[in-house]
Amino acid sequence: MASTSLRQQLSIMKQSFFDEGLLDHEQVSYLETLENEDDPDFIENVFTLFLRDSSRYINSIEKALETNPIDYPVMERMMYRLKGSSASIGASKINGETNTLRKAFHDGDMER
Repeated sequence: MASTSLRQQLSIMKQSFFDEGLLDHEQVSYLETLENEDDPDFIENVFTLFLRDSSRYINSIEKALETNPIDYPVMERMMYRLKGSSASIGASKINGETNTLRKAFHDGDMER
C-alpha cells in the first residue's frame, strides 16, 4: 500500500518536472528506452554523471571569471560542455540558461 502511494507521488513529481519545463519529456523518454536488463541503472547513472560534471563545469566557469584577465577560452569550453550535457539529459532550463550565458558571452555583454 505505501509502495503504491510512493510510486504515485514519484509519478506526480516526475510529471511536474516536465510541466515546469525542467526536463524535456521526449529526451527523458528516449533515455528510458536505453535502460534495459543489461544496464538497469542507466538513467540513474546518466543523471549522476550529469550532476557531478555540471557542478565541475560551473565551478570552472566561476574560477575563469575570477582570473585577471578573465580566462575566456576556459569559460567557452565549460559553457559548451554544460550546454551539451544538459541537452543530452533533457535538462531544458539549464540548457536555456546556458544558451543565454553563451549568447551574452559572444555578444560581448560580459565585462572584460
